[in-house]
Amino acid sequence: MSQTGTKSNQDDTAGEGEKKIKMIPDNSHGPNFEWRLLTLFCVRALGAGYKFEVTKEWEDLGGKFDDVIIRYRVVDDTLEGSHWRYRFLQSKHKMHENEKIKAIQLLEDNDRGDFSSPKYFRSFCKMRRRGEDIHDCILCTNIGFDFKDVQKNGIELVSINDQPEDILEFGPQQKTLRYKLKFTEELRRKVLNEWSDNGSDIDILAKALKTCALEKQTTDTRTGVFSSYHVALVEEKVIDSATKKFHEDFVNGKESLSNGAQQLRQTLSDLPENDWKSWKFKLNNKFGKRRSDDEIKNPLSSKISEEDVDAFLEKLVFVVNTPNVNNLKAILQAQDMSKYYPREECEQQTIRLLDEMQNEFSNKKVGYWLKKEKSKKILLAGVTTTSQKYQKELDNEVGFNDVAIDKTVVKLRDLLANKRIGQIITPAPKHTAVKVISAIKKMQEDNKTGNLLVVTQSCLEDRDDRERWKNILQLKTDSQHFLVVVCDNETPDADDYADLVPGENMDNKVFFIGRNGVAGMMDDIAFEELNEKFQNAVLEKTITFQGTVLTVGDLVGNEPDKVIDYLSIEEMLFQKKDVNIPRPDTSECEESLYIKRQLTMVFHESFEKKLAERLNCTIDQLHEKCRITSQGEIKWFVENQDRESIWKEIKNLVDEGMSSNAIDESQLICLDEGRERIQIVIISGVAGTGKSTILSNYYMEMKRVKPDNWIIRINLVEQQTAFLESVTEDTVVDFFVDHLHIAEDKSPFSRSLFRHRIETGDRIAFMFDGFDEISHRCQQNVIRLMKILARKKTIKLYVTARPHIVNELQFELSQLAHHLQILAEKDQIDYLVRYWQSNLQEMEMENKSIIIQTSAESLAHRVSQTLRDEERAFIGVPLQCRILAECYQSELEKQIKNNNVAACQTLVHQHFDLKSLYERLLDTKRRIFREEKAESSSFNPIGSCAIDFLIDDIESHLTKLAIETLVVDKANVNILCPSTSYFHTGTEKLEKENKITDLGVKYGFIIESKGDKKSKVQFVHRTYAEFLFARYLHRGMNVNNSDKKPLFSLKDTRDLFVKEVLVKEHYDGVRVFLNSMLKMTEVKTLPNRLQKLAKCLEEHITSTAKHDANDQHNNALTAALQNQNLFYTLLNFLDGTLNETERKRVVRSAFQHPFRFSTFLNWRNGQLFQRVLSYYDDADAVDVERIVHELLHELLTLRFYPRKKQGGQEDVMKEMRKFVEKRRRI
Repeated sequence: MSQTGTKSNQDDTAGEGEKKIKMIPDNSHGPNFEWRLLTLFCVRALGAGYKFEVTKEWEDLGGKFDDVIIRYRVVDDTLEGSHWRYRFLQSKHKMHENEKIKAIQLLEDNDRGDFSSPKYFRSFCKMRRRGEDIHDCILCTNIGFDFKDVQKNGIELVSINDQPEDILEFGPQQKTLRYKLKFTEELRRKVLNEWSDNGSDIDILAKALKTCALEKQTTDTRTGVFSSYHVALVEEKVIDSATKKFHEDFVNGKESLSNGAQQLRQTLSDLPENDWKSWKFKLNNKFGKRRSDDEIKNPLSSKISEEDVDAFLEKLVFVVNTPNVNNLKAILQAQDMSKYYPREECEQQTIRLLDEMQNEFSNKKVGYWLKKEKSKKILLAGVTTTSQKYQKELDNEVGFNDVAIDKTVVKLRDLLANKRIGQIITPAPKHTAVKVISAIKKMQEDNKTGNLLVVTQSCLEDRDDRERWKNILQLKTDSQHFLVVVCDNETPDADDYADLVPGENMDNKVFFIGRNGVAGMMDDIAFEELNEKFQNAVLEKTITFQGTVLTVGDLVGNEPDKVIDYLSIEEMLFQKKDVNIPRPDTSECEESLYIKRQLTMVFHESFEKKLAERLNCTIDQLHEKCRITSQGEIKWFVENQDRESIWKEIKNLVDEGMSSNAIDESQLICLDEGRERIQIVIISGVAGTGKSTILSNYYMEMKRVKPDNWIIRINLVEQQTAFLESVTEDTVVDFFVDHLHIAEDKSPFSRSLFRHRIETGDRIAFMFDGFDEISHRCQQNVIRLMKILARKKTIKLYVTARPHIVNELQFELSQLAHHLQILAEKDQIDYLVRYWQSNLQEMEMENKSIIIQTSAESLAHRVSQTLRDEERAFIGVPLQCRILAECYQSELEKQIKNNNVAACQTLVHQHFDLKSLYERLLDTKRRIFREEKAESSSFNPIGSCAIDFLIDDIESHLTKLAIETLVVDKANVNILCPSTSYFHTGTEKLEKENKITDLGVKYGFIIESKGDKKSKVQFVHRTYAEFLFARYLHRGMNVNNSDKKPLFSLKDTRDLFVKEVLVKEHYDGVRVFLNSMLKMTEVKTLPNRLQKLAKCLEEHITSTAKHDANDQHNNALTAALQNQNLFYTLLNFLDGTLNETERKRVVRSAFQHPFRFSTFLNWRNGQLFQRVLSYYDDADAVDVERIVHELLHELLTLRFYPRKKQGGQEDVMKEMRKFVEKRRRI
């Protein structure tokens, strides 16, 4: 290799007379030119698809053509099937590109000459003698020929630019030319003679042997001719290394000598001094020995022939006017690297490539071959680095175990058995990619070969990007290589990317991994596939589970793979937000105020015996139809009518007040499967007995013992809209999550855990509160849902309801109810004391505790004396205690401040009934609200008047909310509460209602809640709504009502009141409150609207008597028997409107069969019975006989179980005797 160009040492541009400035010689251009050519050969050989190896500076192999040596495989007919073909290149870079190659430079025999043909010829002959398959021997330079000089001296330049060239082609913009030399006949003969006489290695070797022998010089095997032939001299029996003389066979000229040895012998014989046979040599210790097994073996050269010259001229190629060292780098960057890298990265990647090529050969022994796979690795190192960086990002997110990877290997092999492009469909492209990458690496480990690149689909979307990847994939390799493309969404059609791996070549495989798509391998990410590290990462993740921080492992138990799906894995490992599974609202249960409750169930050892008697069968026969367990569960073995007839008798036994068994609360909240437990708990109690509170208490107790249990408490009133939809077994999980929002909506783990808990019944319980407060349609859907849940026996179910609706629950759920008992007086006192002590903590006064205790005792005692039994049974003691505590707190504060211990005795004269109790509560709310408003503004008469008006607005709005709460049909709500905002737009009206609602919340009757994911308001207790609705109705029933448009002036309103409010069980509470507001006074003159109301009542009774003969409480009059004031009022309305004949007809229609007159024994009210009998004073014998028979039969059978001995029953019988005696006199 030459580094010519000495003219660069001075500035040739200096003008005449100017002193030329010497510059520091630039000796790097030659080596750089050589490196860039070597790099160019590697890159372009890869692109051309050669199976190649490249080396440099290996003189033993290439002689003077040793700057770049590349060999590539060509197919042949040998057993191996292929052999190496060589291209040898010598580079000559000139700093001054205007230099020209002249004939003398080509023809002179000069080992230092850059373009000396004899020098290169000798190297060629040596290669030819070895039998190398030579493609060409290239002299590559950035200068051109002096055409005239060359032609003048008998050399013709034959252009071969029209012949194919894969590597040394730089495009039409470059002036690079390729030539072969053709000598004239005269020059050819001259060259042959000169090269034969002076240029043959055989002549040089003979002279060297003579010199060493005669001048007694030691042979130097490191350089010169001996470096090439010392091994051949020994192996071809020219020199005997033992005697250090010519070998005996060589001296004797045996025919077995090689052709080269024979020609050397002849050359030695032709030397002037002919005593060569006796020569003795001083051989160095390495003479005749190979340095290594792969050392180049040069056979002894032969005499130069005409064929040698012709072959040389055929293989010698001059590539002139090549781009200089700088331009060559630019071409490498623009034409070659741009095929594999974005243009903005090409410059940096070209610098890297050149540096790595140099580094690859640094510190390597001569004879190191850079193989194709390594070349490709260096070329694509930037691509690989980007891919590996992306792979590392993916690996940091998730990892898989060996079992999952092995399964994926099998799938991949099946997928690409006969395909070049495979599609993988998965919910998690990035994470399936990790699995696929691991599987491919496993496959490559098995084969010990292969390459892998991973990219996102975005890298293939741009046309230039896609072309680059096409070029990358077209780089042929000796093994299967893979490209994994991770798609953001849908997996593309394979045909759209067929150009990436064209033809029939199956070496390169492409996998597209996306979320959707057509035909392809399906993959999912399962927890059991994760490796130990990532499984532990998921299981150790903490979440807030109903207020308690637990790990995922705590919640999923021993089968995490059945709970943790891919979306859960993604949530646990990759999402930053905390997972919070909400706890239900238990604010109504203040633990410090909670009084342990007693529940009973109407079941005992003799229950089944009595039921069998009712059914006229034996116990064994009964057990063939049903069994009732000690926990009250009814196990049915019959269906339809048989079941209904048996249930009817069970219900009668329960209704007749058979003795009840107290139930241990621990049995109701037991969550252990091993212990005796009740699956379905129906809690029955009248309004205000604490059904919601006891559920909240059970929730807290259950969570305290087992925080990993999922206890789901559902306020049915809040979620009433959701329960308008029917639920099936297939939709139950989605219903809870999407409509009731039990699990966190955006938490896949919550949904999956919830689904698993429901499907397996593992550690889950449901509490349905307020069953009686929702519409019938919703009730049916709730029952259907509970039945679905109850199929898993380990799912615990709770439901609360008022007594009037419990029967349906018991029948449908096949479970007897548990009844909440009224608090004992000492518990009432305890509650009041706790409440006041808690609310008055800041008051540190003398005798505070004494005053609180005595006030509680006095108040509880007085209420128990004055509140009627039926009213106390309706609202329940806990709510009553709460109302009293609120109402009397301000009075109590005054007594404490005044240290007035005796003042509490004033309660002795207080009278309590349902109406006064709730009116006192309303007055308390008004007072507190008024005081707060007065403090927040300057108080004056105008302000006081404004507050009064505001209170009226609030209570009117609360009344409307009460009607909306209790009346299911929206049309009926509009009938009762017609809009009156004639002067407001819809927006203004809504804005005003929102403001009033906010004030109503502060008022204390309603609270804001979230149901169906929307903020809404509901009453603190349903009885508050029932009280306000009843008060609204009572105002309409007031004879002296002076409203301009009183309530019952419209027919629709009258029909709704008579046919719905007075009859349906849904309005029981409203009727109780209305009853407490009415008085049993006769009214002589009714206003027109109430007369119309009475006529509506008449029509209703007459109509129901004809059509609903199976219900003894099918009309408004008999339904009102439970509420005597209301019953009297309705009779008064009839009396004040109809004549005697008409009202008797109507009343008798109301009490016709199936109504039983024995019912009056339960009411124990002789006066009430006497009033009814007054409508039968002229009744015929049939009616009289029916009345007497029903009363006497009830008394004489076991069906009547009086709860207490009270005089009311005697009064009823007394009135019956009077009635019978009077009829006898007639």
